[in-house]
Amino acid sequence: MEKTANTKIKTNDAIPYAKCVDVSSYQGNIDWHSAKDAGIHHAILKIIRKDLKPDTKFEQNWKGCQNANVAVDGVYNYSYATSVEKAKTDAKKVLSVLNGRKCIVWLDLEDKCQQGLGPLIKDIINSYQDVILSAGYEFGIYTGPSFFNPFLKPYFPQIECSNFWLARYYNSYRKMDLSVCPNERYNPKLITGFDSIYAWQYTSSGQVPGISGNVDLSVIYGNASDDYTGCMKGRVSNCTKLNLRKEPKVAANNIVSVLDVNDEVFLKEKINGWYKVTTKNNLTGYVSGKYITILS
Repeated sequence: MEKTANTKIKTNDAIPYAKCVDVSSYQGNIDWHSAKDAGIHHAILKIIRKDLKPDTKFEQNWKGCQNANVAVDGVYNYSYATSVEKAKTDAKKVLSVLNGRKCIVWLDLEDKCQQGLGPLIKDIINSYQDVILSAGYEFGIYTGPSFFNPFLKPYFPQIECSNFWLARYYNSYRKMDLSVCPNERYNPKLITGFDSIYAWQYTSSGQVPGISGNVDLSVIYGNASDDYTGCMKGRVSNCTKLNLRKEPKVAANNIVSVLDVNDEVFLKEKINGWYKVTTKNNLTGYVSGKYITILS
């Protein structure tokens, strides 16, 4: 039998990945169920403020994500640390607020107070990371090319971090709907020299049902759980009912669920005429490509 290699769906700027929001008290009260229904399966939450007190919406957002089955991919700490001791203190405070809840801890490096630190910045990062890793947590760095290239890149070989979440707002501050795919030609890894990155924050003006006003939107490439959804959508068409199957083949014993005409799904992968899809109620399986019309 002839074998055909599995191929990821790619059309110009559209590739499969997880859409993610990062939020703080600035977003107010969030309807996480509405955000989940719109396609948000991942979130990163601000955990502490400048005064080291918990973000006023952190606990509410953590519980909201749990109740809506939105994965908390991490928490972020906007850093003002200009010394190793301050970095250690901040990291310990983050761990105290988490109180055993496991996720990636993101150190947000972008403030002006850290721009002139020279090689001290690598010591701050490594010291912070040591505290986080020693407690059994994953660690990552959030920043943008305008900070990374001049202030981190010279010391990059001495920074022991494998998770980078980079920001680049190529669309300036114009509003971007959740359904809009970021243009991969502007991926920040292309101007920072990375082979790959964990995530790209592509706008701070995202529009997401359930969240009032603007919100940061990112796409996650690395280590996202298998329930991620891509930016490409499809609609069930040319039939009244469509079987969602465990495997990409017709068999009586591999039906997961039945979809109705006009149901929308997120397309993840194409295999020999079948699409691997995720439904809006988070079921994953395979459907025949004959009965899917691509929407985006």
